[in-house]
Amino acid sequence: MKFKNTLKKSENIKKYLLPLLFFLVLSCSTIKEPPLGVNYESPLRKSKNVDFHYDLTYLDKDGNIKYDRNLWESTYKIIDNAKDYLIIEMFLFNDIYNKNKEKFPEFAKEYVKRLIKKKTENPELKVYILTDENNNLYGAFEHPFLTELKKNGINIIIVDIFKLKDTFPWYSPIWRRSIKPFGNPQNKGWITNFYGPMWPKLTLRNLFRALNVKADHKKVFLNEREVVVSSANIHDPSYFHENIAVYADGDITGDVLHNLELVAEFSNSEINIRKNSEESNMEKDESSSVKLEKIENSEEIKENDIKNDKITDIEGGEYKIQYISEGIIGKYMDRDIDSLQSGDELIMGMYFLADKNIINKLINASNRGVKIRLILDRSRDAFGMSTNGLPNKPVSKKLKKKSKGKIEIKWYFTNNEQYHTKITLMKKTDGSVIISAGSANLIKKNVRGYIMDANFRILTDKNSKLTKDIYSYFDRLWENKDGIFTINFEDEPTTSGFSDFMYKILDATQLGSF
Repeated sequence: MKFKNTLKKSENIKKYLLPLLFFLVLSCSTIKEPPLGVNYESPLRKSKNVDFHYDLTYLDKDGNIKYDRNLWESTYKIIDNAKDYLIIEMFLFNDIYNKNKEKFPEFAKEYVKRLIKKKTENPELKVYILTDENNNLYGAFEHPFLTELKKNGINIIIVDIFKLKDTFPWYSPIWRRSIKPFGNPQNKGWITNFYGPMWPKLTLRNLFRALNVKADHKKVFLNEREVVVSSANIHDPSYFHENIAVYADGDITGDVLHNLELVAEFSNSEINIRKNSEESNMEKDESSSVKLEKIENSEEIKENDIKNDKITDIEGGEYKIQYISEGIIGKYMDRDIDSLQSGDELIMGMYFLADKNIINKLINASNRGVKIRLILDRSRDAFGMSTNGLPNKPVSKKLKKKSKGKIEIKWYFTNNEQYHTKITLMKKTDGSVIISAGSANLIKKNVRGYIMDANFRILTDKNSKLTKDIYSYFDRLWENKDGIFTINFEDEPTTSGFSDFMYKILDATQLGSF
């Protein structure tokens, strides 16, 4: 009898021990820390020139589609003015969509031609493109645009997104151990491509790579003197989206370069813009150590900057600007919103808003007496797939309910495009202003250190040209001054109870695109 009981206990222990060991192995092999270059935070730098740019698609009062586009001119300026080097870090750089069903301007192709022309006319110019693996359909092929750029002497670096923190700790360790070792050969597909028959067929291994849900979502343009950080992709189907960009010059360019060098390094490549390899190694080591030391030692300044920094660009004054990425974006959003008091104001234009911390901080700020106005995308689709109002519609209902209607929300009136903007401006009663703008959606993946993103965080005041330009843009949309840009919160159909429940499930599991 004792033997039977012992045997049963042993069997029960084995039954629970195996799953426990499985999850223990998963936990030990999960990537919890991203590589150096992710969660980057530069010191605050001075800049005399910080400019706001945007693209808009809208309807005039008669219902005709109109365009107001000045964003890409700022990036062309970066290309045209490049003398020593030109570096672009870009999430989508392709023309991938079903061309049998839709037609878009050949924007990405034209951008490729512009870059090749610049390189051809300036053969000594060093040009680098850092981009995401999705442009090659996760290894299914090499996109012809990238091949053409390579042929013309432009360096292509595919960012090693698989070194990023695991978005799905229950999947990525299994993929690394069981699927990745089998390789990922190109042009071996047999699964019909969901983008259409004009694109290569896929393998299961391509799809399994994509399921890691990791990405370099940045949109950065840099030469030796100037930089643009944007929300816009070089991507045909994204051509008509509403987007923003911020141009800056000055010492901030050195910080952006430093971050790009770190990203290239963890992607098993390098950005070599020095005169010779020996100088390159010496200067890179010195530059990295000095800049990292400055970043570490600047924490005291950053802790006090919200309260103490007042700056203008009136009569030759300067902005203070810093380059931040990934989790640092979320850190400063939390801190900056918490610093707002009664009488202060926050305006935001956002494609995806779903980060719980930021949502709760917006509600708390509103209940403290902060005036908050949001323009959000209607969340109708993402990456060509319907999102059924998620995440913005359930989130907006929560914001309205918890703030007792004090948070004002309008929807951008999209017409088969996306309000792809990512910008937040906070104005305080003392006249100081904090701006965060770039590629980061305010969702957990993008601002808590999982997916790569970059924003500028700018300190200025209410009288600066930048502040006035952003307010002019926002008020034009909010008040529908010369067209139909936004509709009232109540005028857009909301989500069902089931959709709201699905949002909670997708948010908890991080299975949604948000």
